[in-house]
Amino acid sequence: MAYKLTLIEYDEDIFVGEDMNPDISHRDYIPGVIGSPVITEEEQADVDFTEIATRIEDMRVYAKVISSSSSSSSSSSLSSSSSSSSSSAAGGYKFKDLGVTTRANGLYISPDGQHLLTIDRAWEYNWEWGILSYYLSVPWDIRTASFVAGVKFNSIPNGPSCQYYHGIYAHPDGYHIYILGSDSGYSTWVFDIEINTAWDITDNPTRAADGNYSVYPLNHRSLKFSSDGTKMYIAETFYDYVLQYNLSTAWDVTSGGPAANQYTNISSYDNELTGVCFKGDGTKMMVIGDQYDTVLYWTLSTAWTLYGETKDANEEDISDIVTDPNDIFCNSAGDHIFVVESNGYLYDFDFS
Repeated sequence: MAYKLTLIEYDEDIFVGEDMNPDISHRDYIPGVIGSPVITEEEQADVDFTEIATRIEDMRVYAKVISSSSSSSSSSSLSSSSSSSSSSAAGGYKFKDLGVTTRANGLYISPDGQHLLTIDRAWEYNWEWGILSYYLSVPWDIRTASFVAGVKFNSIPNGPSCQYYHGIYAHPDGYHIYILGSDSGYSTWVFDIEINTAWDITDNPTRAADGNYSVYPLNHRSLKFSSDGTKMYIAETFYDYVLQYNLSTAWDVTSGGPAANQYTNISSYDNELTGVCFKGDGTKMMVIGDQYDTVLYWTLSTAWTLYGETKDANEEDISDIVTDPNDIFCNSAGDHIFVVESNGYLYDFDFS
């Protein structure tokens, strides 16, 4: 006897609720998914077919085993947007494949939750570095994100000219986009790209300013600012520090550095730090690394201020879902954590 799998949910609504033909592989339904949807009688020992849910790897699609190939499908309590996701997040998680992205190295979402930006080497742009923008028709619901536009850095007059780009942030008014770039020689810059229309990255983007933050031989990976723009934070994966730079003029990247004013060392928790973000009031810092794929967070005794080595971290293990985190972002309340992988997979973990 063979058992069929029933697709319960998929982000693009492909084959939702339809039985999978046991004679056709997953690849024939969804490209890139490997494996057979058939569970044979020999494989069903010690398995409760009324409860088990099977995750089809790589596409974050969930399926449930039904009692026999002729039975009607049954619903599953496990899905990528369900409150009972396999992640430790209390409220589960949501998933979105950003599609055009091929190397998502940074993540930013506007204060109203409707504009999403990434740094990328997109295949549609000849593998060249640039900014990709998306619009969320439902604020903060990443499943509603649709691609808007892309701008290559080499198309911007006097634009950024680094070898790598690893972080992105924006002024709350949407007229300035900040880019973290570096070269193989560890020179690091933060660029201020000004645009004429808020959140429209195609409207005359211009390199307005740049700041040099090259004092340390570090591998910088993530860029964030305090809510008032007077502090800037860079995560680096050489020593696994979060570096804090105090800007003498708010949002002016030329008014800080190159040496960090304060720092936090998280190497005792993860040796491949890839992202940092802060709760809207600056009282909570969250990081993620590629060694353990775990969200770490701390309460800061003074808002927006880092002090030396951090201990006693709280942890949320998401390694069963995320395997290649490249940056992290959170909403103002700090209870929704957004993680982007290098392949463009985007997650919203509900930690409320």
